[in-house]
Amino acid sequence: METELDRIEHAIEARSNLHESLKSLRSISARVNELTDRLLNLYDFPDLEPEGADEDDPFDWPSTAVLPAHDALGANHFEYTSGVLSFLGYSVGKSGLLAGPRRAILRYVYLKRLPAVSSAEYMAEWGRAETGNRLCKLANSIASFARNAKRRNAKLSKAISDWKSDLAWLKKEYYDGNYDGEFSWPRPY
Repeated sequence: METELDRIEHAIEARSNLHESLKSLRSISARVNELTDRLLNLYDFPDLEPEGADEDDPFDWPSTAVLPAHDALGANHFEYTSGVLSFLGYSVGKSGLLAGPRRAILRYVYLKRLPAVSSAEYMAEWGRAETGNRLCKLANSIASFARNAKRRNAKLSKAISDWKSDLAWLKKEYYDGNYDGEFSWPRPY
């Protein structure tokens, strides 16, 4: 049984009905984004945010620039094997999600209660929803993924590009005009 995506792929290979194929892909993409939002909204996590987490601490927007090894974070900095983003299905690169579903997950992480995927200390790092602390943790996580990938392997260029794109989207969507008056923006990456 041939799926809609199979039909679109055949049309692209045959270079026929390209306009209709593009319309179909955009429709499918919109539907995937809608279903991703609906799925994420089904989560109802308990409020595990610590007392005093209401306050926003200023933070510098992270860079994806690769630092010399002596300035980089050590391997013990990343002690959790499954974090919030991976638990919620965030993935990048050749086999990762398209931008729409990735950003639906990022939107969810910033705006909603989070699942308790690890220790209370780790979850406390994320702060409360819709705060600078939450945005800072989210942005720093994505920036560190990109920096570490740059150090490891040039074959991760698609993943690095996705992370940088998502980081720019987060900045435009939540940082600019909200937190940019509270702390300085870092140098370009």
